[in-house]
Amino acid sequence: VIGVPMDLKLVMPQQLKVRLVNDWEAVTREHKLVALPRSPTVSQIMHDFCNAKARRSTQERLYSELRAGVCNYFQQALSRALLYRYERKQYEDIASSPDLATLPVEQVYGAEHLLRLLVKLPVFLEATRMEPDQQAVLQVKLQELLKYLQRNHATLFTAPYETPSKAYVEWWEALDKASGAEDPTPGGAAAAGSKVTALRER
Repeated sequence: VIGVPMDLKLVMPQQLKVRLVNDWEAVTREHKLVALPRSPTVSQIMHDFCNAKARRSTQERLYSELRAGVCNYFQQALSRALLYRYERKQYEDIASSPDLATLPVEQVYGAEHLLRLLVKLPVFLEATRMEPDQQAVLQVKLQELLKYLQRNHATLFTAPYETPSKAYVEWWEALDKASGAEDPTPGGAAAAGSKVTALRER
């Protein structure tokens, strides 16, 4: 078997950690939703990030692969691991929307859900095998992406959360009464454990 098991350890900037907590509270406690489709989308964010980094380096191919890989993982993980229970109907409504159903999810969702992916990505990748030097490169690139989100948070996380319709609230009340389950901690931070740590602002 080629390579060794993946062991990524990402440092989460404190500003983004606060974003995760605020996002969790807005959706699970205040019962609000991220307004969709978002602008910029996950696809746009990854395109802008990778283009900006590639222009200043000789690693255009690596950034192109990173963009494709993150978008691919986002597609696979969104419905299974990145949504809070309160967002399920919104996801289903998008899947049946004539305007949005044909779009890949990375062209509908934005920074909030991308950040949730990055928190969980080290755990998602644990079963992947990769040479140590390749792992080191990937960790550096993902850390650069987190810093990019932090540096541009004022423009990437600007969309306000919206209060859903009465019909949506009634759907939730019926579901909540039937199940009584609670969402996990912000952005799956507990699932990631020590794989993603907080970095305090200096």
